[in-house]
Amino acid sequence: MKIIHFILGKANPDRLNGVNRVVDALTKAQFELGYDIEIWGITPSPDIAGPNRPFPCRYFQSHPFWKKLDGKINQALSTLPQKEKVVFHLHGGFIPDMFRMSNLLQKWKYPYIFTPHGSYNAEALKKSKWRKRIYFKLFDKKVVENAQCLHLLGQSEKDHIIHLANPAKVVLVPNGYEAEAQATPYPAQKETLVFGFCGRLKIYVKGLNELVDGFAAYSKNSSQPSELWLIGDSEESSKLKARAEKLKITDRVKFLGAQYGAEKIKLLSQMDYFCHPSRYEGFPNAVLEALGLEIPVLVTPATNILSTVLDENCGMEITQTKAKAIQKSMELAAGKWQTEEYFSMRKNAGKTVAEQFNWRQIAQRFSKIYAAL
Repeated sequence: MKIIHFILGKANPDRLNGVNRVVDALTKAQFELGYDIEIWGITPSPDIAGPNRPFPCRYFQSHPFWKKLDGKINQALSTLPQKEKVVFHLHGGFIPDMFRMSNLLQKWKYPYIFTPHGSYNAEALKKSKWRKRIYFKLFDKKVVENAQCLHLLGQSEKDHIIHLANPAKVVLVPNGYEAEAQATPYPAQKETLVFGFCGRLKIYVKGLNELVDGFAAYSKNSSQPSELWLIGDSEESSKLKARAEKLKITDRVKFLGAQYGAEKIKLLSQMDYFCHPSRYEGFPNAVLEALGLEIPVLVTPATNILSTVLDENCGMEITQTKAKAIQKSMELAAGKWQTEEYFSMRKNAGKTVAEQFNWRQIAQRFSKIYAAL
């Protein structure tokens, strides 16, 4: 069986884009399990090599909305083996090329599984609401309904999608995580409580204004020295910094910029709690990364990992993306900090990632899904 992942871009894991990182990790795990894997990417720079991988990657020229797919995709389809089962896995919603590829795969009679990566969550659709709803009705609804299988990351996606389309089959499979480094030993003495976030600094989507406001309220009412660390960047960074200045907490909020590799791990490892107050998500890799480093997490239901966090006792709930709810969660977290329960949460965090979100395990689950198409 040949498995081809179709994505916008080159699935570069060094980009601050969760879909890139997921496709990169999943394909590597599938290759290591012995499957015949390829990545096909749509990009403005198909002649520039992408990340070095031990399996084929083909890159095709992207075109404006009103133009057709790169003709080389049709040529590539014609070269696929006729006697071997070929399954496509399409990644990403509200991408015109996914609609075109869906039609092309129907013409060639190749089955495909479609992962929207959180694009159709209720909160995601509030932004450019009418434009997205019209686009979905005209294009993405057909991508969903023509897929042999719709892959979703959590129950919140499933609850909403049935109001938009009628998929033939739905499977729920979370993202996986492969630890980049071992968790560092927790310091014997620590005076400052550090809350943190890592990811693109998208204010509304990630609930970052509320995170800053909630931290401001918490820190002003607490005698415990505390800081909020924000790792990441975006065109909205200046607005977030201005908000911290207005609240007069710039001495307690650190904007650390985009970080990668060992430096990112070093900074994450110094956090005591990882906060992810998102309004909507597919399945946040940053939360898995924090858990893998044995950092308890504070997350909203929209992250699609809350039930696991509570069941495995490796963090706490932020009931909604509002400053008061974040403040309350921080107060509860501070009350547990450096207690026996806190250290238990740290151990549970690492164990949960290792046992439930191993990429090889996730890849095996997908292989069974592909085989049934």
